[in-house]
Amino acid sequence: MTIAKVVTGAIGARGYLPEGPYGAAGQMPLPSWGPGDVIIGDLGAEFEFVLFPVTSAVTLNQGDCLIYDNSGYAVQSLTGTGAHPFGAMAGFVFFGGRIADLSGLVSPGNVWSYTFSTPGIYGLWVQRAGKSLINCATVNAQTKVLNTTAVAGQLNAPASALAGSLGFGTSQLYACPTSWTFTATNTAGSAVLTAVSWTKTPGIAKGQLITGTGIPTGAVVTDFNGNTVTMSQAATSSNSGITATVQNSVTTGTTTNGSTALTNVTSIAGMYPNQTITGTGIPASTTITSITGVAGGAYTINISQAATATASNITFTGSVYVEGFVCWPVVSVQN
Repeated sequence: MTIAKVVTGAIGARGYLPEGPYGAAGQMPLPSWGPGDVIIGDLGAEFEFVLFPVTSAVTLNQGDCLIYDNSGYAVQSLTGTGAHPFGAMAGFVFFGGRIADLSGLVSPGNVWSYTFSTPGIYGLWVQRAGKSLINCATVNAQTKVLNTTAVAGQLNAPASALAGSLGFGTSQLYACPTSWTFTATNTAGSAVLTAVSWTKTPGIAKGQLITGTGIPTGAVVTDFNGNTVTMSQAATSSNSGITATVQNSVTTGTTTNGSTALTNVTSIAGMYPNQTITGTGIPASTTITSITGVAGGAYTINISQAATATASNITFTGSVYVEGFVCWPVVSVQN
């Protein structure tokens, strides 16, 4: 997983769940942090504490976009003239959710959704820098700057900006690429790709699904070093100069009719709870509810609706909640 998963800066163990509702002015309970307080995390992340007013029950998911201004109060991102002032900052909800238990240590909380059921003022952390999970409905092209949408808390990167949407400054907020390619040579019976040539930043990570001529379905990257890449399965044919593709948010596994568990999942790179997941035998509008397993073994993806068929080596694709590059984004465009 490449997105931030740890907040540091407090003494002792602590969770990342929202606080509140707070009491009236001067009354208990009071915030443990002040709006605008900033702490750091791993993988270049920064987090800021904001206040979130709730008038009726609402559920936020990790990765939802909040917009906050100099008052320290945050609201879900929306479209419309004057919806948010220029200069207001964007941050992405962080509850401490982690994928599986890849290190043997479970992050405090490990929560992906939180329901604010009682009206009042709450405090929570948003990520404002680093690699973050972002709620992004459409990634038309990785070169498109993200814009707000009419769905509260959701952004998109359409081919052309939606009228009335608000955009963020250049180089401040983009969806990460979901696939990268390189050339290599494979040899039948060997799991090592040789003569690897990177023509751009490789984008490769252990655990990613890898495809290409002579590469078996479900193979993942297990290691890479210089001009070699090692896969979890041996090549089925010998070829030179093949184009190999490594991917995030795409994996393979087994469906079982009537079951909400996708088993024998080979890769969870770019797969996250609350994502929409598609594939043969998966009903429309199905989402990921949780992911279990440990590094080096097969994973299980649990989904919101039961599969309608039994099959193996099915390709699954996750969308909506995707990885993004976040660099202190501020509202600076009205489309």
